[in-house]
Amino acid sequence: MSKTQRVTLTLPADVLAQAREASQGNLSGFIAQVLRDHFEDQRLAQLRADLIAGAIANAEEDLEIAQAFRYAEDEALARYVPPYIEDEADIRTTPVLAE
Repeated sequence: MSKTQRVTLTLPADVLAQAREASQGNLSGFIAQVLRDHFEDQRLAQLRADLIAGAIANAEEDLEIAQAFRYAEDEALARYVPPYIEDEADIRTTPVLAE
């Protein structure tokens, strides 16, 4: 049994001319790739919509978890991030002007 099937399409003349030019002699392969790309775009759009819906649905629970573990973030900052000294920052970022 063949993995390909013959179909008949009715296309506007200008669209067919553009497709033949873009296909570089392989119209069937070109149309197959266009359809694959279209279906992949639809799949990705649906995946994105599902991810957004899931994030919205879980937003309150995620916020509660983040707040419950806020102490861990504060502890990590205190332990591993050096303190910010404003005077030192001014000294390092102030350009030296030539007189």
